[in-house]
Amino acid sequence: MPKMNFKRVLEALSGNISGLSSSSSNQNIEPNFSSTLTADQFQPYKISRHGFPYRPTAFAYDPVQKLIAIGTYAGTIRIIGCDGVDRYITHESDKPVINLIFLNNQGALISVCADDAIHLWNLRQTQPAILHSLQFNRERITCCNLPHGSKWLYIGTDKGNVHLCHIESFTLSGYSISWNKAIELSQKSHPGQVIAISENPCNESRIIIAFQCGSFVLWDLKQKQALQRYFCNNTIHQVCWHQEGKQFMCSHNDGLISLWSVTSSAKPLSFQRPHGKHNKLPRPLRKLTGWAAQTRKEIFESLVIFSGGLLDDYDSQPSITIMQGKSITVLEMGSPVVDFIAVSSTPWKCDNQDPTDILILLNKELVVLDLKTPGYPCIEPPHALDIHDSPVTCLEFFLDTDATLLPTLQHIAALKPHNSNSSKKAWPISGGESKMGDYEGIPELLVSGHADGSVRFWDATAGFLKPIYKLRTYKIFHRARNSSGDEEEDLCRITNIALCTHTQTLITTNVSSTIIIYKLNASEIHTEISPIIDLMSCLVQVTSFCRAKLCMVFIPVAVVLSLNDNKQNFELLAIVHGSFRQSPGFQSNFLCLLSDDGTSPPMSVFLSVDTVNNLLSVGTIMSLCVIDLTQKSLLFNDSLTNLESGSAVPSTKSKRHIKISKKNTSLSLEKSIGSLENFDDHVLSRGSSSNDSDQPRLNECVTLLTFSSTHLRKSYNSMIPCLWVGTQSGCLFSIAFNNSDRRNNHRVAILPLGTLLQLNGAIVSCVFMSSTGQVLEGSTKLPSQLASEEKADHDHDTTGDASRDIQFMVVTSERQVKTFSFPGLSCIHVYDLPLECGQFIRSSVDTLMSGVCSACYTSNGHIVVLTLPSLNTLLNVAYLPTDERIAHTFCFTSDGQAMFLPTPTEIQRIAYYGGIHENVQELVGHLFFPCPDVEKPATGFLKGLFGGGYTSLDRDSLFGENVNGKTKSIAKLIPGTGGSSFEGFRHGEFSKLKNQVVERGERLGELEEATQRLHDSASRFSAVSHAVMLKYKNKKWYQM
Repeated sequence: MPKMNFKRVLEALSGNISGLSSSSSNQNIEPNFSSTLTADQFQPYKISRHGFPYRPTAFAYDPVQKLIAIGTYAGTIRIIGCDGVDRYITHESDKPVINLIFLNNQGALISVCADDAIHLWNLRQTQPAILHSLQFNRERITCCNLPHGSKWLYIGTDKGNVHLCHIESFTLSGYSISWNKAIELSQKSHPGQVIAISENPCNESRIIIAFQCGSFVLWDLKQKQALQRYFCNNTIHQVCWHQEGKQFMCSHNDGLISLWSVTSSAKPLSFQRPHGKHNKLPRPLRKLTGWAAQTRKEIFESLVIFSGGLLDDYDSQPSITIMQGKSITVLEMGSPVVDFIAVSSTPWKCDNQDPTDILILLNKELVVLDLKTPGYPCIEPPHALDIHDSPVTCLEFFLDTDATLLPTLQHIAALKPHNSNSSKKAWPISGGESKMGDYEGIPELLVSGHADGSVRFWDATAGFLKPIYKLRTYKIFHRARNSSGDEEEDLCRITNIALCTHTQTLITTNVSSTIIIYKLNASEIHTEISPIIDLMSCLVQVTSFCRAKLCMVFIPVAVVLSLNDNKQNFELLAIVHGSFRQSPGFQSNFLCLLSDDGTSPPMSVFLSVDTVNNLLSVGTIMSLCVIDLTQKSLLFNDSLTNLESGSAVPSTKSKRHIKISKKNTSLSLEKSIGSLENFDDHVLSRGSSSNDSDQPRLNECVTLLTFSSTHLRKSYNSMIPCLWVGTQSGCLFSIAFNNSDRRNNHRVAILPLGTLLQLNGAIVSCVFMSSTGQVLEGSTKLPSQLASEEKADHDHDTTGDASRDIQFMVVTSERQVKTFSFPGLSCIHVYDLPLECGQFIRSSVDTLMSGVCSACYTSNGHIVVLTLPSLNTLLNVAYLPTDERIAHTFCFTSDGQAMFLPTPTEIQRIAYYGGIHENVQELVGHLFFPCPDVEKPATGFLKGLFGGGYTSLDRDSLFGENVNGKTKSIAKLIPGTGGSSFEGFRHGEFSKLKNQVVERGERLGELEEATQRLHDSASRFSAVSHAVMLKYKNKKWYQM
């Protein structure tokens, strides 16, 4: 190689020049692949959201479609059905959702927000959209009610008025109920806002209107007058009817339940305080269901369910009370009760309800109770609604390319015995139509680490999330916390996760800097964890000032807990010694400790595992070590200062029963990669000259670890396994090692190469690619794959195809992205991030249908997509808010997707490539599935005879357009974006009418045929009768 080229390589490695685009052709080897990706193919999309809705405020259930809807404080709505049916929709405003109402079996949903706007959502299309919105101007909405089968929505306001809205046209009726007409003429004060509206289940013309002052009115819609007026000194919270429509119940703020009759308003039929005791007043009853006739042992028993109402001594404990006849059962809840719904087989309130389940929406979870089983056990949900069971600390995404890990975990989960405390009943929320069975791609796996030391595995295939397996890493420790007793400072908190899907090896680290290595095993074992490597005694010691200074440096590629300068007293995790039982699943067999001082704060740990060579690299502040998982020994440890200079010395510590000389180690290394002189002397000298100072850099720490096999020089016949290390100061250096065939008896030889590259900002990622644009997984390939590649390398050496030796490396730092070519490390292209975009904190190289691209996420919420290898901008958009939780949990998945935690309880999945978004939309299930409506119960003869039947009302003629009234000043109609789908919304009614017409025609045809048969029979009978008459016409009676 000419001397001039040596100088240019030296300048490139030292970073004194920004690029080598003007280098000679021998230096700049352009790849023979090109990207056909264009900017119009990239746009961020929200695909799905998993987990429990954060801060829920409203709850609704469709008993026919079997769907639930949950509104939140942020103005979002989650609609959940069967497995694979989950929708996340948002309002344009971020106002809280205060009420949700399903149009039962019609594929529509009504939402009421805190800004006094009512929205009608169309659920029949793939992505739900708003059909109409009604914005109230002069009055604030306090409550709404929509009876089953009705097209008119009752709306109560803060001024005490009741308005009616037609849900198809979304316009207000001229018919309204004013507060001054509802109260007594002798009452001079305003009754307050409308608290509740409830329609009589057996008489559509009568409704109960409850006011804030404690009065409530039985109003006749047809006669437009109050039939009965009731008054109670206590504030009313809820009103509900008995199924026969002759009595109704009210819950009050002092824990009182009152029973009233529709025929008498003088006083209630009865008062009951279920949890009352002497003069102690329990807290308010926030929710109360109506009576439900439930048949047990041929005796009709009244069933009353309500929340709250406990004594003041238990005021802090949320609860649900179930009154079955004279029996009272109190169920304590884990968080405050938002709302609950009793699930019945019929949506008609006039029918025998017979509730089977209770859907309880708590502030932090959704609980479903089985009412048919004694003890009311919980029904286990199939959805990922408990992601936040313990706070999520990190997220990692993996592709199960071998399609073996995910089925194995599913098999192990199926072997788990059923919880005896839970019900065996099926999950009642089973609506919609799922398309998860149509997915034929690679299985996807999401792994989450949690604050309690657990690691959870989720099936993320086809854009959905399903819980599979849970690993409790704290089982190998005696649980201990810091001396302050703070629950948040759990020493088992997971900080990092590494997983190899090929060898099914899992490695975790916790906040106490303990590294645990797991292997997947489908059978139960009894084993002992040994040996335990203490890495703290081997690592370079730094001063307390340096440690505190470095801990405050933001490391963008892992979840790092901030530490105070003052030391705290930490209780060490005591490891369980001796043999113990490990259930089927991931089983621990190796442990590394990074802390042996009870007064030392935890250290930041970065991991990278090479499962083919069975090596583990651990990077901490100012130090790096390599562990041999085969021999379970420490191979190498040194400071970053020595590593950058190339003067680090491999660890000579080894097992006692293995005697390996330093000479043999060097010979094995030379045999694998050549003599030490084969390496570029200028690279090592450059690294040494750049770190001559004895004082360590205060801003230096490991930010990246990755294993890869690379062509360091053209003269090498094979690829050299290397560990690439990135630092906070932007240095990227490499450590080469050999892989002996006799790993059980020979140590792995290690040779630090010093600093090879210098970038602007901390190193974020380093990805290797082949000359054809294929992303190389490095040393994490299977041995069979490596053998085939070595054979292919040998074949190309004989043919002289030099292009097969070419590799490309994409390095991303906080401020720039660079592409390099191997061998020679020539810089090809450079991309500098604009200052307004912040810094790169996540980066990934994705292979899409039209090419390869580099996707990056910045600290300011920008998503940047670049072409490879030219690094042209395809997308640069500020898409996400600047949030520390999003930055710590953001991870790119595959095929142009990413996942993160927008709230503490939810995981959001997005796509930035349009082609992937279209493919995912094809797998999205349908919320609305056509099914027959439940018929209204028929009125018995005796009930109809004695006036106990169902009384209907022609609401359209009573509330229709012919009714005069001023409505434009009250509310304004706003057309929605889903107006084009209104025909689909009414398609069900037209189909129903069409079916009825067809059925009527069939019945008429049958009637005509029966009439014709009767006519023919009558004609034959007439002819026979006439013949008999003629025969006996002239005969006397005695001649017959």
